[in-house]
Amino acid sequence: IAQINPAPQNEFVHYLLVMCLFAIIPFSRLLHIVAVPVWLLVRPDTRLSLSVPFNLSNQSEDEITAADIPLGPRKREEFPGHMLVAFDACTRCNRCEDDCPANGTGDGFSPASLMKDLQKTNTLSDSNKIVTIAEANQVGACTTCGRCEEACPVGLDPLSVVVESRRALAYEGHFEAGQSTSLRQLAASSSMWNSEKTPPSEIQPSVVWPPDPASEPPELVYWVGCAGRHDPRAQKISSAVASLLNRAGIRWTTPGANECCTGDAARRMGDEGLFQQQALGTLAVLEQARCKRVLVHCAHCFNAFAKEYGTFGADLEVIHHSELLNELVREGRLGSIQALPSRVAFHDPCYLGRHNGRFDAPRELIDNIPGLERVELAESREQSRCCGAGGGRIWREDEPGAKMADRRAAQAAESEAQLLVTGCNFCLSMLEDPAAQDGVRTLDIAELLADAVR
Repeated sequence: IAQINPAPQNEFVHYLLVMCLFAIIPFSRLLHIVAVPVWLLVRPDTRLSLSVPFNLSNQSEDEITAADIPLGPRKREEFPGHMLVAFDACTRCNRCEDDCPANGTGDGFSPASLMKDLQKTNTLSDSNKIVTIAEANQVGACTTCGRCEEACPVGLDPLSVVVESRRALAYEGHFEAGQSTSLRQLAASSSMWNSEKTPPSEIQPSVVWPPDPASEPPELVYWVGCAGRHDPRAQKISSAVASLLNRAGIRWTTPGANECCTGDAARRMGDEGLFQQQALGTLAVLEQARCKRVLVHCAHCFNAFAKEYGTFGADLEVIHHSELLNELVREGRLGSIQALPSRVAFHDPCYLGRHNGRFDAPRELIDNIPGLERVELAESREQSRCCGAGGGRIWREDEPGAKMADRRAAQAAESEAQLLVTGCNFCLSMLEDPAAQDGVRTLDIAELLADAVR
C-alpha cells in the first residue's frame, strides 16, 4: 500500500493554525484551560484567604505610612498572586451567581460579574479601575457566606476578591450608608453598638475578672461579644449560656466591661486597620484571663478567634457554645433533661458551618434532648442559605438582608418545623421576625437547652 504524504503546504497551514490557537488563548474565553491547572496548584488551603498588607503587632503606623502600604489593591497587580490566577481561571459558568443568596435582592451584586470584570482588566493598571469595578458590582451587598465557592466547579473564592475590593473602596473612603457610622462607633468605643441607646448587660461569672493570680485559674473565659452585651435579644443568649455554665459547676470568667469587639465586621467591610486595632485590643484583654480556652456564642467571633487571630500571635483554644453544651450533656453535667415535644430545624450559620466545618455538635445536642424531632431544612450544612447578616451587611441602612431572611424563614415553614434553632446571635436577629410570621418560633441552641433543664 502506497504511503500517502501530505503536501508540505498543508503541514504549514496546520502548524500555523495550531500556533494561532495558542496565541489566541490568552485573549479568549479559553484562557481558563491554562489557568485552572495553575489555580489548583496555588489555591489557598483555607476559605476566605485574605492578604495581610500590614501588621500592627510589629509595624508602627509611621512605618506603614512611610512605606506607602495600601489598605487595599489600587490596581490589578496589587491583588494577591493567587487571586490574579483566579481571575483568569474563571470559566464564566455563572454557577456562583445562581447560588448567591445576595443575587436577586435588587442590589445588582453578582460574584460572576465581578470575576468577569476583573478578568477583563488583565491588561489595565489604571489606579481607579478597581474602585470603579467594585462600585459598579455593588460589592457591599455580599454577605461573604461562601456559597459561591461551594458552587464553583474549580473552587474559586470570589468572596475573598469581594473583601479585597472593599479594601480598595475603604482606601478611598467609600463605605455603604450606615456602615461608616457603625465603624466610627467601633473606633470610638470598641463596640458597634451605642451604649446610651442599648446599655450593656452584665452577667456574673463564677470567677471575678480579672482572675486572681494567687487563686486557681478559671477553666474558660466566656467572650460574650458586643452583640451579647448590647443587643437586647442576644443578651438572652448570654444569660442562658451563663446559667448553663453555673449549673454544670464550671469555673468561668468573662471580661465584662473590659470586653471589646473582635473587629470581624470591620475586616469584612474593608477597614483592615480598624480590624487589627480591635484584634490586638482583644488579645491584650485575654492576656489577663489566665487560661487559653475561649467560649463564644457568636459565629463571627468564633471565626475571628479560630482563623484570623493567629496572624497576631494568638495561642487560644476557641470553642463554640454548641460544642461545649453538647459535651456537658454527653457527660451528664447538667443533670436531668426534660422532654420538649417539638419538631425542630437547625439553621447552620455560615461562619460556623461552611467557613469552619462545625455541623455535627448542634445536631447531636438537639438529638440528645428527649421529645425533639429534628428535621433538615431544604438547604443545610454546606449548602445552608445565608440569613443575610454577614459581611457587615447587617449594618447597612438600605435592605440589610431582610429579603434573604424571608427566604430562609420560608424554608423553615416548608419543613413544618415548630422551632427554628441556630447558633449565632446575628442569624437569630435576622430570622426571628420573618419566621414568627410563618408561625415558627426561633431560639438559640443555648436557650433551647436551658428550657430543657429547668
